[in-house]
Amino acid sequence: MQNTRTTFLVLLALAVMPFTLAAQQSGSSKTKGTNKFYEKTGGKGIVITNATAINTEHLDFSPVFYNKGLVFVSSRKKGGFMDPKIGETYFELYYTRVDPNGSPVEPEVFSGQLNSQLHEGPVAFSRNGDQIFFTSNNQKHGLQQTDDAGRVRLKIYTANRGAQDWEKIMELPFNSDEYSCQHPSLSRDGKRLYFASDRPGGYGSYDIWFVDRTPEGWGNPVNLGPSINSKGNEVFPFIHYSGYLFYSSDGSYEGLGGLDIFSVNTRNLPDVHPQIFSAPFNTPFDDLGFVLEDDGKHGFFSSDRPGGMGKDDIYQFESAYSLAGDMDNFISRTMLEVVDEKTGKSISDASIFMLEKDPYGFVAGETIYDMALAKEAATPDKLTLNLVRKKTLDLNAPDARTDANGMALGQMKIDQNYLILVTKPGYETREYNYTSPAQPTADEVVIRLRPQDCFQVEGRVKNQKTGMLMAHVPVVLEQTNGAPVYLETDINGTFSYCVSEKTEYALAANKEGYIPGRSRFSTTDGNYAETRNVELLLLPFSGTPIEPSTAKPVSEGTVIVLENLYYDYNKSSLRPGAANELDVVYDLLKTYPTMEIELGAHTDCRGSDKFNQRLSESRAAAAKNYLVSRGIQPGRITAVGYGETMLRNQCAEGVNCTEEQHQYNRRTEILITTLDEPVDIRYKEDN
Repeated sequence: MQNTRTTFLVLLALAVMPFTLAAQQSGSSKTKGTNKFYEKTGGKGIVITNATAINTEHLDFSPVFYNKGLVFVSSRKKGGFMDPKIGETYFELYYTRVDPNGSPVEPEVFSGQLNSQLHEGPVAFSRNGDQIFFTSNNQKHGLQQTDDAGRVRLKIYTANRGAQDWEKIMELPFNSDEYSCQHPSLSRDGKRLYFASDRPGGYGSYDIWFVDRTPEGWGNPVNLGPSINSKGNEVFPFIHYSGYLFYSSDGSYEGLGGLDIFSVNTRNLPDVHPQIFSAPFNTPFDDLGFVLEDDGKHGFFSSDRPGGMGKDDIYQFESAYSLAGDMDNFISRTMLEVVDEKTGKSISDASIFMLEKDPYGFVAGETIYDMALAKEAATPDKLTLNLVRKKTLDLNAPDARTDANGMALGQMKIDQNYLILVTKPGYETREYNYTSPAQPTADEVVIRLRPQDCFQVEGRVKNQKTGMLMAHVPVVLEQTNGAPVYLETDINGTFSYCVSEKTEYALAANKEGYIPGRSRFSTTDGNYAETRNVELLLLPFSGTPIEPSTAKPVSEGTVIVLENLYYDYNKSSLRPGAANELDVVYDLLKTYPTMEIELGAHTDCRGSDKFNQRLSESRAAAAKNYLVSRGIQPGRITAVGYGETMLRNQCAEGVNCTEEQHQYNRRTEILITTLDEPVDIRYKEDN
């Protein structure tokens, strides 16, 4: 195994003349600390498992986080061009989604544009996923380029996310035909790129370097110095948002053998003392490609240790404690002041929710939203899932409340995007986008609330005999002076409206087969802070069905269109969206054990009929795999691909349409084929 790893690392440099790795360098120039990383715990509290869903008998390594999943490197391609030096196909990039349990699921090819006939990977991404940095052979127009000695070196390239695939591929300026640059890792703010290189000026074979990006472009690479770099090889750097750098080295006298994983706090440069991981991370074999979640406790790495599925496997781990130091040291303390927008006076007892946003701008966990079913406007026989912000009373306990002076202390991760939600009866709820400071320093934010200028009415319509909420019931709102307002209950039997006049109001709900329900409320007290809650009861006539079918949100034959479950053009992987609608489908299937569904995927018209048919089948399979990974029995889901046979708009072949119009056709529809139990449900993401 060690010889295989030696050959493998040599091939990462892609030199035709092999060199020998020094597995143990007793004369290392490193000044590592004497205490091993896990000496305090002896490695307890660490659980490591093989990510079997994505590993093969080939080389699978270097995972990085991207798009709620992982992008990794693999030599698994069947029928691909062989690299005779390693006896495997050239490395390609693959993507796998990570399920809600944190485990990868079945992978797929990452990019047709980036994957070539040569080696690609490892990679790094910008925080929002719009830019990629990737390792590849030194090449021009697909042809390998050599140095003066006839060796093919590695270079780091970058590309931008386009509408269909990655585009504008460019070589970074500090590359050279005479040495290799590889294994990029980008800092959270996008201003510093770490990488491994055997460029002149280092301390060993491969060293860890960094280069800063300014408005004028990339600067000159800087070596991290002899406290980190040795006479051996330092490779596979990963920079965590906390400032901890993780990398692999074979040049330390403390090493267990082969490549070992180390960590160092770059905030203390240059006076740093790298710490070596002990078992179960490091072994006498090669351990590399370590990546860590923001929480410091979950992540992935690669190893060729015995017991795996192939030559290199990807492993996932969970730790009972942070592997990136004390995470409290990376907390920004922000003083939040809430004031009245009109008067400037402080607002006491305002509720503040500090909601972390993911790299795509969406609230992590989506805890402030409900998923509501509604009729689709164009096709009333179908239902769509909509994202609706929860009412204040339905939210979890706030993260903070303002004191008598309108002040509250907010504690948030450093350099992280947040949605700050501020609520107070009598005021409009305010959503405030905020990025915490890059350093654990204090900050001050003033949030202004607008006084509410209408009276909120929340109503529901129920069957008086059964107590069942009734969907799609017409409701008339009448006021003393003014025209009536016509409303309708939603799929959950509720409605809401904001009235502006200080007067008496009457409500009436009417439905065939029922005695009308009536209610009244008043706003003459002028109290905007009080929500008027009303209930309308409809009493069925004799002979009216006790459980009218219209009261059921879904039944056999119902079609639910997943509006936010979009796919990129030419891809079967799920795109990030404002809500993970498949989780709502999961809730349905868990709540109703007899429910069976057909999961149908649809493409746009671009591409051949045969290609689109295969693509839609792959998309349906990807969505089914996600539900199965959460524990749904496969037999309850039939995955069907419809290709471009059921377009929703005029965007057929030959018609000029925008990307948004084409995207409208790339959707997934859920047909309920079996349901043997009554249904009365609200869809909430936190249930």
